Amino acid sequence: MFQTENCKYIFYASNLISFYNSLEIIKKYNIPGNNCIFYSPRKHINYKIIPSKSSVIEFKNIESLSILSFKSLINLIKNFYYNYKILKRELKGTNYIVFLPHLINYREQTIVFNRRCKGYCYVEEGLPAYMDIISPYNLVKRYFIERILNLLINREFIPRFIKTMNQDSDKFLFAFGNFKTSFSTSNKKIILKNSFPKNKKEINLLPRNSHLFVIDHIKGLPCSEKIYFECFAAILKKLKKAKNSNVYIKLHPNLKYSPETKHTFEQLCKAENLNAIILEENFFIEGYLKYQPNINLYGLKSASLVYGILFGAKVHCFSNYYKKNKIKDEKIYLIEKFVQTNKLSDNIIFI
Repeated sequence: MFQTENCKYIFYASNLISFYNSLEIIKKYNIPGNNCIFYSPRKHINYKIIPSKSSVIEFKNIESLSILSFKSLINLIKNFYYNYKILKRELKGTNYIVFLPHLINYREQTIVFNRRCKGYCYVEEGLPAYMDIISPYNLVKRYFIERILNLLINREFIPRFIKTMNQDSDKFLFAFGNFKTSFSTSNKKIILKNSFPKNKKEINLLPRNSHLFVIDHIKGLPCSEKIYFECFAAILKKLKKAKNSNVYIKLHPNLKYSPETKHTFEQLCKAENLNAIILEENFFIEGYLKYQPNINLYGLKSASLVYGILFGAKVHCFSNYYKKNKIKDEKIYLIEKFVQTNKLSDNIIFI
């Protein structure tokens, strides 16, 4: 299905879901290890299990020029050219196919809109695999300077407006998903096995019917953190009445830069005499849910709620709390859209 001679394969391991899916693709199509290139901004690559002779490279993030300044322009050019040199060194004049979750970021757009790129495939990593129903993320704009820079260096023009899950391009090859609901409108969808590894230590970490909170990147939410904390506190009061003693918390990776937010959650638990157990950043929730779905999962718009629904966990989404506060931003209600579109209301409660 894929050309294996004189062609490299670039895999963007944006999280553990996409990393394990990438390994499944390599195995499924017998892609030689010496033709595989991985990159992962969040360091999700396990060097022990990637194919031998694979390359691992580090790309810099390329910030969009949403605010034009001399400093931002210099950083854009510097990081762009750094990535260009890294890729040129690895390719050694060969073409490539790239596997990535979406086209939201400028960095990934510069990889796809490149004369050396002969095709791209989407690989499931979370909510982007369900972008068909998530309109707020469907289109991004590229500025003139960004487009010209790509033309000069990569010899290919980036459109002014880009569909973040574009499947109309001649370069688009396939969409690799884990469920029938993944990439639901694609006619080039390939279902992969849920080949998430069974981590016995993680599976035994949480008792059956425990309560796990998946905390969103609340710094990036369009509404105040105050509402999020209020909702969290209201749920804790109910758990206290039910005579629970422990709650497990998985923080969004970006919240490690906000220690005060972590402290607030811990204090809210302490106020209700509940023991807050903060899980490690590398705790693979989706892998845990596959083998141990008998838990109560709480959150707002995390992709982990989607996998909780699909694997059969008891999911509690607190989007109703936002409705009561008359928050109208539709990004808050992504999980509701997913459930309504796919008619999967059996094991989810909106609170």
